[in-house]
Amino acid sequence: MSTQSAFWPETRRALAQWAGIALASIISGLLLGVLLRQGMNEKLALEIALPVGFLVALLCWISVSYWFATRSVRIPLQVSPTVPNFEGQLTAAYSFQMANMPTIACQ
Repeated sequence: MSTQSAFWPETRRALAQWAGIALASIISGLLLGVLLRQGMNEKLALEIALPVGFLVALLCWISVSYWFATRSVRIPLQVSPTVPNFEGQLTAAYSFQMANMPTIACQ
């Protein structure tokens, strides 16, 4: 149930972020067209329009991430007495076994 409730806010957030990027590209393209119609050099118009579009896209991305921030909910889980608890310190135990010494029998 928790995955279903987190699916729609994340989907809306992703769609809103991409819509913000599309809006920023439209604004950047319109600004480029206006600057070119005013008789500005193409290279200079691109140098103005592209950073403006990038800044608008970045602001939309950040603001949408802030608006659709999901809160994490902590749910305490009860540990069953039959399940081992691994929250203690990790200790390593080494087993050492001597090899049997060969014996020599003499008569």
